Amino acid sequence: MEKQNLNISKAVFQDQQHTNNVKIITQDHIGKGSKYKKNAIQNNDGMITNENNIILTVAAADCTPVYIIEPNRKIIALVHSGREGTRKKITTKAILMMQKYFKTKSKNLIVIIGPAICKNCYKINDQIAEQFEKRHCFSQKSHIFLDIKAHIIDELLKLKIKKIEEINLCTFEDKQFYSFRNEGILHGTGIGFMTIKKEN
Repeated sequence: MEKQNLNISKAVFQDQQHTNNVKIITQDHIGKGSKYKKNAIQNNDGMITNENNIILTVAAADCTPVYIIEPNRKIIALVHSGREGTRKKITTKAILMMQKYFKTKSKNLIVIIGPAICKNCYKINDQIAEQFEKRHCFSQKSHIFLDIKAHIIDELLKLKIKKIEEINLCTFEDKQFYSFRNEGILHGTGIGFMTIKKEN
């Protein structure tokens, strides 16, 4: 992996609350939340930008980070898709906003689904299972499990996005990642990032 020299003062952080709220980020947002959480973009779980040298961030500890790229026109989005955000289809909302405000086309988008808790480790109860389509849930040894990534991929396919890459690493199983399910309320948090680097 190539080491990146990133200036944290150019980063934008959000106070994620498992919503489907998505915000378009401009130079005016640079530095939000980089020093103080109370200064982060509040009640938000997705960001989109077409401006250079703005670092979009996402915090996750089992939830799914979704990286959306339009490489030709240099537009990016970064989404925090936890269980609630996935149920509320935050990834779909971000892509529709990219289409509305930046005229992106599905055929040009690349979507990377980052490390998250896998379907074999994400136990849920009956009440949660009722909130999702049956094909995304399965039973095994008297437990019910939820496949968040399959739900997100189905969203993308409905939007006719074909360039989809899934990083098959489970944050629950792989000790290089933080995991709420493993560590409990005092868990650490991993940070994902995206930026459009200005060409020399």
